[in-house]
Amino acid sequence: EAFKLYEEAAIHSQKALDWFNLAVLALKNGKEELACYALEEVFHQIRIIEEQDTWYIYVGLLRKFNNYPALSRLCDKVKRKLSEDEIVILLETGIYLLRRIGKEQQAILLVRQWVQGQPLKSLALEAFKQLEGLPTESYQQVVSEIERKKKEKFQPKLPQQPQGHIYTYKRDRNFGFLRDLKGNKYFFHRSAIIDEMLLNRLANFTPGEQIPVVFDKAQGPKGPIAIQISLYRTIDEMFGLAVDYAESGEYSKAIAQIRQVLRFNPNYPNANEFYERWREYARVSGVPRGSNPYARAKRVQLIEKDLERAVQLLREAIAKRDNVESAIKDLAGLLTQLGRPQEAIELLEMNRKKIQDQQSLDNILVTIYQKADQYGRAIALLQKNLERASNEQKKAQILWQIATCYLRQEDYVRAQKTFRKVLRLRPDNIAAKRNIALCLSKRERYNEAERILNEILDTYPDTKAAELLEAITQARATGASVKVDEIIIETSLSEFSGELSGFTQFFLNRCDFQGVAPDRIKGDEQGQDRYAGSEKDAKYDIEQLEDFARKLGTRRPRERSGYYLSAARISKEAADDTNQFYRYLCRSFASRGDAAVVENKPLDSVKTWYCESLTIYDGVRNPGRDEQDAVNALVRFLYSTLGSTQIPITPKIPSIDETLEEVLTRHPQREKVFDAIAYLVLRSRYAANRILNRLYAKSTLQALALEYLNKRGISTPASVKRLDDFIHPWNELRRKTFDEMRAVSNELQFLANIELTTAWLENAIERVKDIVSRLFFDLDRQRTL
Repeated sequence: EAFKLYEEAAIHSQKALDWFNLAVLALKNGKEELACYALEEVFHQIRIIEEQDTWYIYVGLLRKFNNYPALSRLCDKVKRKLSEDEIVILLETGIYLLRRIGKEQQAILLVRQWVQGQPLKSLALEAFKQLEGLPTESYQQVVSEIERKKKEKFQPKLPQQPQGHIYTYKRDRNFGFLRDLKGNKYFFHRSAIIDEMLLNRLANFTPGEQIPVVFDKAQGPKGPIAIQISLYRTIDEMFGLAVDYAESGEYSKAIAQIRQVLRFNPNYPNANEFYERWREYARVSGVPRGSNPYARAKRVQLIEKDLERAVQLLREAIAKRDNVESAIKDLAGLLTQLGRPQEAIELLEMNRKKIQDQQSLDNILVTIYQKADQYGRAIALLQKNLERASNEQKKAQILWQIATCYLRQEDYVRAQKTFRKVLRLRPDNIAAKRNIALCLSKRERYNEAERILNEILDTYPDTKAAELLEAITQARATGASVKVDEIIIETSLSEFSGELSGFTQFFLNRCDFQGVAPDRIKGDEQGQDRYAGSEKDAKYDIEQLEDFARKLGTRRPRERSGYYLSAARISKEAADDTNQFYRYLCRSFASRGDAAVVENKPLDSVKTWYCESLTIYDGVRNPGRDEQDAVNALVRFLYSTLGSTQIPITPKIPSIDETLEEVLTRHPQREKVFDAIAYLVLRSRYAANRILNRLYAKSTLQALALEYLNKRGISTPASVKRLDDFIHPWNELRRKTFDEMRAVSNELQFLANIELTTAWLENAIERVKDIVSRLFFDLDRQRTL
C-alpha cells in the first residue's frame, strides 16, 4: 500500500523528492526497473553533484537495463542548465561505460579530445551515441506502464461538441450570457474571453446569433459565471489555426494554440516539432510580422535560415513594390552572403533610382565591390566619400578602407602612403603602424619594418606585431614571404574601430541593448541584434542610458554595467564620437568588476574586469581629466592584491597615490604587488603612466621598484636622474613579459597537438608545471592543471 501511494504521489506531483522516495522504496522491494526510471526523473530536476552517490547507483542500473538513451536525454533535453561540473561527470560516465562494454579505443580517443580542449558537452553526447542498443524489455514494460498512468492522470479529453452557446452580448457594456447544453445560464464578462477570434465575432454580434464555445465554470457573487471562454474547435482546426498564426509571424499566438493541441493529444503529428521550432523563432526580436512578401522574406531569412527562399521572396517584394527600398538593399546583402556579389552589384545599379539615400547605396556598393575583388571601383566611391567627410574621425575611417583596398591590390606604395595619412589623423593607431610595417616588408625594406614593429612592442603587447616581426625575420633568412602573405590575409585588415581584445569583443557582440526600446533594435543577416535608430534617436537613447546608470551609482553595478554597454554599442554603430564609445565601454567593464566584488566572484575574475576596463580606456584620445571609472578600476585592481574584502566599493575611494602607499606597506609579500603592477604596465598605457610616474616621484617607492626590477633580471641604471631612466627598464620588463606570454601560448598549443601516449604524458606534466609557474592569475594556473 505504501509503495502504491509513493508511486501515485510521484506521478501526481512530478517533484524530485517524491521520485527519489519512490526509487528508494523500489530498490528495497526489488523493483530495479522502476528505480531506474524514477532516478532519471530525479536527475532531470536536481544537480548530479548534489547526489553523487545516488548517481553511481543510477549508472549501475543504466548498465543493467542497457538504458543508455537516458544519458543523451539528460545531457541534451534537460530543461535546467547543466553546470560544468555536471557535464564533466557525464563525460566521465560515458568514458567509463565505453570501457565497460569493451570500447577501449573510443574511450581513449575521447580522453585525447578532452585534453585538447574540445567542448565537453559535445564529447559527452558523442560518448553516449556510441553506447549501442535498446533498453531491456522488462525496463520498457515499466516505462510503458508509468507513461500510461501519467497519461490517464493528466491528459484532458477534448470535448466532442460545444459546451454551450453565447446567445446574447451587450457590446456597449462588455458582458453577455451563454447557455450550456442542459439549458443552464452563465454570465460572462469580456475579460473572461481568451480567444481573439471570438472577440472579433462578438464585436459584430447580432441579436439571435448563436456562437458555439467551450468554457470553465465558476461561482460568482450573484450566480454561476463562465471563464476561460473560447470558440469550439476540433483538434484539427486548432492545429490549422496555429499554423496560420505562424505563417503571419504571430509566433506567441501560434505557440499558445499548439499548446492546446498538445494538451489534448501529446502525439498529434508534427505538433511537438512545430512547438519547439516556433519557440526558437519567437526569441528572435525585431522581425516584421504579416503575410506580405517582405515580412515573409525577413522571417524566412532571419528565423528559418532558408536563404534561397528568402531571395525569391525579396524579388517578389521588389516586383510588388512592397518595402521596395529595404527589399533591394536586403537582397543585395543576401546575394553577397551567398557568394554572388556580381549579381548584387547588378541589382543595385539597375535599381539605383529607386533608392532615395544615394549615400547609403554607395556605402553598400563599396562593401560589395571589395567582396567581388573590384577594388578600383571601391576606391573611386571611397574617394567621393572622403571629399564629403565632415570630421577627422570619418576621414580616418575612409582612408583606412582605401588603404586596405590598395593592400588587397598589392599596391604597397599607395597602401603605405594612405596608412600614413591615417596615422596623421590617429597617431596612436597601432594597426595602422603595423600595416605600414607590412607594406615595407613586402617591398623588402626590412630594417624600417622591424624598427616600427619593435617600437610597437616596446610600448604595447601586440600579438599581431610580434607575429609579423617573426615572419619578417624568417623572410630575410630564407627569402620566402609566405608567412607574411598569410598575415596580410588573416590579420592586417583589422577593423578600424580599434584593437579590442577578444574578451571585450565577446561581451560587446552579445550586448542585449538593456534599457533601449525594442523597436530601435533590428536583426541583421546573421541574426545579430543591431541598433537601427537615427542619429537623433541615438543621442536621446545614450542620454537616457547615461541617466539610468548615473542614478544607480554603485548600488546595482551589474545593471549599471548593462546600461553603459548598451550606450557603447549605440555609440559604435550610430555615433561618430570614438572617445564616447571607449568611455562607456570602460565604465561598463569597471562596473562588471564592481559586480564581481559584490557577488563574491573569484578574485581573478574581479582583476580581469578591472584590467580590461583600463585596457579599453587606452582607446580614449586626449582624455584630459581622468575618467573616474578608470581611476576606480586602477585603485580597486591594486587593492585586490590584499583580498576581495579590502577592495573599496563606496563612491569615495582613496587616490592613486594613497593606494600605492597603503598597498605596498600593508601587503606581506611586496613582490606580489609589483607583479600586479608589472601586469598592468603590460596591459594598459594609462595604468602604466599613472603608476610609474608616482613610483618615480617618491624616492622610497622608486627604490623598491628598482629592487623588484633587478630581481626580475632587468638591468637598472646606477642612478636615476630623469623619468626616462626609470621608464626604460619597465619597458624592458614589459617586452620580456610579453615574450614569456607568447612562449606560454605556444607551449599550450604544442601540448594540444600531440598524440596521447605514456611518454607524452610524462613530458607534458613537466611542461605544464613550468607553464603554471609563469602564469599571473591563479585561475589560469588551475585551468592549466
